[in-house]
Amino acid sequence: ACVDNYVVTLGPPVSAHQMKNGTGSLRTATLGLLQKKVYLANERGERRELVHFIAPKHDEDEATFFFPRLDEQGHVLLTPANTKLIFIFEAKNLRSSYGIDTVPERFEFDVRKMVVDGKVEF
Repeated sequence: ACVDNYVVTLGPPVSAHQMKNGTGSLRTATLGLLQKKVYLANERGERRELVHFIAPKHDEDEATFFFPRLDEQGHVLLTPANTKLIFIFEAKNLRSSYGIDTVPERFEFDVRKMVVDGKVEF
């Protein structure tokens, strides 16, 4: 899966206290429901749409999102020249009192920390 896709996994927060978390709330989410609402982008606004989703099976499980590495022209989203990878979760209409509102709308990653021997390793 990692050869052809960027894979992002969201897990429940690490805490000594029991809490509801957004990943458990994604148990009933489907690919069709999340497409166009969850995507990856770089700092230039280039995007990759969600192509596969594995829902968590229980509250302590992870949600896994898959995005294609290449666009229609065969270009990767991230190169060593990029500075940011942004995971966007625009799912406000999916939020409920059950806890999906605990899934942050945006994660930013420093691409420079993903470069090994001149190549992005993500």
